[in-house]
Amino acid sequence: AAGPRGPEDTAGHLRTGDLGTLHRGELYVTGRLRDMIVVAGRNLYPQDLERTVQRVSALFGAGTVFAVPGERERVVVVQELRARSRYDVDLPGLAAAVERCLAEEFEISAGGVLLVRSGTVRRTTSGKVERAAMRGLFLRGELKPLHQWLDPEVTPLLPAGGR
Repeated sequence: AAGPRGPEDTAGHLRTGDLGTLHRGELYVTGRLRDMIVVAGRNLYPQDLERTVQRVSALFGAGTVFAVPGERERVVVVQELRARSRYDVDLPGLAAAVERCLAEEFEISAGGVLLVRSGTVRRTTSGKVERAAMRGLFLRGELKPLHQWLDPEVTPLLPAGGR
């Protein structure tokens, strides 16, 4: 197994899986390598996508994005609607607005947009979104969306073809 054999092999670096930046000599952790989304050779930070999706509607609560495999990696959005906002809302229109937003801001097409009830997006005890858990729920077909749009490339990844 390849790996560091001693301090001379790591040259002062330790691979933790964290992403970070140095600013004025201070190290700031900015995310996790495993959360990075690569689409068409571009590295996308899920936090950037999530912030952009949040701006689509004041009706949106918590949300998350993650990648799913396929011929090409695709981004899936799971977005909560605030509890009182589910009535008389054009859900297909909101999902389409999320798709347009990602296309305009990041030049990517979504693999799916799921609009879900408030409280669906899982978080750690410290409040961080659990993207891997949400991805697993999605791929196992365990999410119960109020509305979902799925790209035909993504549908076969789900049990019973996404139905």
